[in-house]
Amino acid sequence: MTLKRMLLSFGFLCFSPVAMVCLLLYFTGTLDLSYAVLLTVLMIPRVPINLMAYSIGGEKVYKTGEALLSTPLKIRPVFLAKCMIPVLVTAVMLTLSSLLTLAGVTIAALISPELVSIQGYTAAQLILLFPVSLLSSIAMMFIAAILALRLRTPRQGLYATSLLSVLFVFPVLAIIYLAPNMLMGSLIYLAVLVIGNLICFKRISDNITRPQLMSRL
Repeated sequence: MTLKRMLLSFGFLCFSPVAMVCLLLYFTGTLDLSYAVLLTVLMIPRVPINLMAYSIGGEKVYKTGEALLSTPLKIRPVFLAKCMIPVLVTAVMLTLSSLLTLAGVTIAALISPELVSIQGYTAAQLILLFPVSLLSSIAMMFIAAILALRLRTPRQGLYATSLLSVLFVFPVLAIIYLAPNMLMGSLIYLAVLVIGNLICFKRISDNITRPQLMSRL
């Protein structure tokens, strides 16, 4: 049941941006893909959060990590492999969501050419939609992993990280509506996320040891 609910929520996340754009077009008569970008940055980070929290929860409950730790595999490659699965799922969902949004806009333009013309994402919107959203998801994945291990239960870590994920939409909101140069603001925020994620990964991977992991399982 948990997996089914998670899959349904992932499907809802993919269709939310195009639904928002179409609803705004229907009720206001205006088309702005920035709303789809904001909704994507707000909701897509929930994907790696859920995957990481449930993975850690399963290892704590079913002790699946103990057999892995008894193998000669090194910890850092295992950590990288574990992180890659949520990242790949997030990338696929970002691509699917953006394609659905463009398809919805195109269909709306074909149905009502007098109201809206066919348009695509700008360069700044593409930066926010893909690399920024993906790096935000990676940062939230690290936060989810830390909180799921630190708090009493992984579910508490999931809830806490979900609340923190809202903070990642404020820089994007400021870039879209306040920055004098949206493209430059997007590139600066992208650089900040890259540096922050590299620091987090280095600190986490350097501090992972087998005794620490065994004590958490």
